Amino acid sequence: MQRQIRSNYPLTTSWILPVAALLCVQYFGSREILEFTRTGIFEGEIWRMLSGHTIHVSWQHLGVNLAGLVFCQFLFSLPARHLLGLAFTAALVISSGLLLLTSYQYYLGLSGILHAWLIAGAIFALSSSRENTMRMISWAVIVLLLCKIGFEQFQTHTAGGASTMEQFIDAPIVTEAHWLGLVAGATYAVLLTLTGVSPILRRSST
Repeated sequence: MQRQIRSNYPLTTSWILPVAALLCVQYFGSREILEFTRTGIFEGEIWRMLSGHTIHVSWQHLGVNLAGLVFCQFLFSLPARHLLGLAFTAALVISSGLLLLTSYQYYLGLSGILHAWLIAGAIFALSSSRENTMRMISWAVIVLLLCKIGFEQFQTHTAGGASTMEQFIDAPIVTEAHWLGLVAGATYAVLLTLTGVSPILRRSST
């Protein structure tokens, strides 16, 4: 017999606290203190490796990422412990990757962590759901994310000038943060799934 397994907190509130927190950081926070800067981190301001992912270049930039967060929670309703665990893990992976693999002097935004949330939610859903619809959605999210990352890398090496999205958010898009977040989220989800620590998702069934 099948029964619905609901998340640890209702869908209607699963995105309210993180959205409110990010809005507060954007309104009250100081970009100069919080943003990821290569110079600041090398001078010992290690908090920037985490805080840089909470502050955004513009309200448009924040709005795009918040829309992605709400969409992710609508699909997968990740429990709070995994939202935070993924955010912490992905932030460290992305910041370390940007320091070691690129020459970017600064970085702001949640988009890399958002990729980690989406890929992890899809993997968790595949491992815990027996609903065909949920599994199809999860596979679609995974395929779309991989196609998006591939297209971004192709566009980065072939296109010139600012893209439409870059013009909208008034900042260049750091595509390396996206694939680093994807790797971090997939690794997090696969390791937890293999060790049997898979979260209970809203649309999972047993």
